[in-house]
Amino acid sequence: YVTEIYGKVKVVTNDLQVYTFTDKLLNYEPSKPFLPGMGESGVTGICIEPKSGDIFISLIYIDNNKMKNKVLRLQSQNGLKMDSSRTIIDNIPSVHAAHQVQAVSIGFDDKLYINIGDGMGDPKVAQDDLDLRGKILRLNLDGSIPSDNPNPKSPVYAKGLRNPFGAFWRNSDKRLYVTDNGPNSDDRIAKIIPGNNYGWPKTMRQNSIFWWNFTQAPTALT
Repeated sequence: YVTEIYGKVKVVTNDLQVYTFTDKLLNYEPSKPFLPGMGESGVTGICIEPKSGDIFISLIYIDNNKMKNKVLRLQSQNGLKMDSSRTIIDNIPSVHAAHQVQAVSIGFDDKLYINIGDGMGDPKVAQDDLDLRGKILRLNLDGSIPSDNPNPKSPVYAKGLRNPFGAFWRNSDKRLYVTDNGPNSDDRIAKIIPGNNYGWPKTMRQNSIFWWNFTQAPTALT
């Protein structure tokens, strides 16, 4: 299953056939020129819930002329075409550019983890516990908040991130690892520990396990 940023999810089968699982997911016209920070908005993250086969995707939409992030759960009878969808979380402020909602992943605990960028406007939101931007979120698969979150009333699992693109779960320690893009230095890889603060906007090195001094812009991770 593959997201196409301007509004589609495709299926590539083992016999090399390609199907459109769903299209027209965006309710706005994206910026087609792929300029720095622009052209990145649309349908981004994707993961599959192993037990049900349901697909989770992250994307941007417009509500009253404001850009927002959301995550959808897509269901299908045959795995080739979407039959229904429902919203898992939405109404998270975004921008028509980068630093938006990115990867979605399902942990070893069968919870949904969502990478959210800081939205580019005010980096201080990454430290605001009442703002979901600049965070890793953790939800039950129905969108409710797990009772064992660092704050059982909040979906925030970790904070202080700038633009966390990639996400992958490591078998050896059962931890989530993410790539996070820095401003003009210190792109990094971070192991996500519940309740940890990863330092942005003061620093990109706090609680990181590796960083690049020069810009590399890491995206996907495995």
